Amino acid sequence: MKVTAPEAPPARPLPEICQAARQANCGECWQVPGKPCTAGPEGDHVARYAASVLAATALDSSTTPEEAAEKVRGLFAGLAEAGYGFPPECQAGVLSELAAMGAAS
Repeated sequence: MKVTAPEAPPARPLPEICQAARQANCGECWQVPGKPCTAGPEGDHVARYAASVLAATALDSSTTPEEAAEKVRGLFAGLAEAGYGFPPECQAGVLSELAAMGAAS
């Protein structure tokens, strides 16, 4: 009997991830979704990209948007307990990106 692992879902291409990052408020300059950041390389800040990556990591094919949001909240709570204080806007940015991804799926 041959046992095989299930096929992994395909990774999203980097341009698609960067486009999704623009759907969240920028954590650096607070530009609203759909508009380029006021400064930075090619109009995007790392904070927007990081929010997209964290949200995409939390939301996979076996996770509901609600479960993914709970993962994100748990991550930020754990970071706070460990002494890595992130402003509430960081968590809000990731949750905003997560909501946009959940609505698109």
